[in-house]
Amino acid sequence: MKRLFAALIISALATGSLAALDAPQVDILNLRSKAMGGVRLSINDDQYAIMNNPAGTSLLERSWVSLVQAHFVFSGDFLSLYDHKDAFTGIASGESDIDNSTWNYLSRMKIAVGSAPLYFTMLNILPFNINLAVFNSLNVRMKANPDIPVPTWDMLTYNDTVLVGNIAAEVLDIKSLDMELHFGVNAKIINRVQYRKEKMDLFYLYNLGSLDLKEMEIRRGLAFGMDLGFVATFGEKKDLKASLTLSDFYATRFAWTKPTSTDSIGDVVFGDGTDAGAAYIDPSLAIGASYRLGTIIPLILEDLVFAMDIRDLFDPDSNSFLKVYAGFEFAMLGFIKVRGGVYQGYLSGGVGIDIPILPIEIDFAYWAEELGEYPGQERLDNIGVTVNVVF
Repeated sequence: MKRLFAALIISALATGSLAALDAPQVDILNLRSKAMGGVRLSINDDQYAIMNNPAGTSLLERSWVSLVQAHFVFSGDFLSLYDHKDAFTGIASGESDIDNSTWNYLSRMKIAVGSAPLYFTMLNILPFNINLAVFNSLNVRMKANPDIPVPTWDMLTYNDTVLVGNIAAEVLDIKSLDMELHFGVNAKIINRVQYRKEKMDLFYLYNLGSLDLKEMEIRRGLAFGMDLGFVATFGEKKDLKASLTLSDFYATRFAWTKPTSTDSIGDVVFGDGTDAGAAYIDPSLAIGASYRLGTIIPLILEDLVFAMDIRDLFDPDSNSFLKVYAGFEFAMLGFIKVRGGVYQGYLSGGVGIDIPILPIEIDFAYWAEELGEYPGQERLDNIGVTVNVVF
């Protein structure tokens, strides 16, 4: 158990800088969305629909069961590598040490290898669609503390196991306008185990392999939350969609347990149920739209769709430019999906392959995201691949 945390770092998904809140948003890796510039509200035709928009399950034409999502993600500020070439050359030759700037750069480079199981079942009970999803995600967030004599890093690791119950239905049909309105609601229970360590210096990181978990701040908590979603479709083939979601509108609250010596597994102390304070996931309002142009060139440019999201409209501290996500997708040869977009002002792209006959999907994606408070402050590039077994 003493080396468990080091194993978590290697296998977890690195997702950017340490969040200001004690309770970050629940996150699950979706490389289709990442490659399409991060859009998801109006993408209602895959196994992630229940997470993208609670109303989206009302539009699904088939059921999904995803057994496993194996993933590999490499993250870092790739474009700034050239700026540090002299430092790396000096280090390799033994003529210089690593300065704070280079350490901060290296701290943003991460490799994540892991598996995030996702189970999704849909029951069609007229006039409602009743859905159930159970998924697990493990996240590691690190933030460098610059401009100090000795560089340090803050680390937050949290594992979420989430049970989501969903009800969605068509609530309005105006045939004269070829318009339908769909509504959905998610009720979710989140079990979160959180590990935190602040101001870790270089010596501490060097000895991370022998880290004793009793040195970490370890908390476990349960939370109940709810999400609302709307999707309006227009046209006979529902080519145009407009979406709205209100996530965690119930002010999702974690009741943490306080670690004690009475409840432990090996060296890991989880707590005895004593309330150790609360943390909240703040509500988030988002709007989005998509338009499906269809086939432009058979076998080469088929099922073309464009989409855009504007998220976190409630957040007055977030830069407006960083709230915008936009992208496209089209099919080639019947089993290859080509994707691209603009993710918070940075380009993204990727390819999806649906293996013929076999229930296997492979997704590749590149995307860059902004970890700072304004565009261009702290860029993080990501390259990822996932293998999904989907029925």
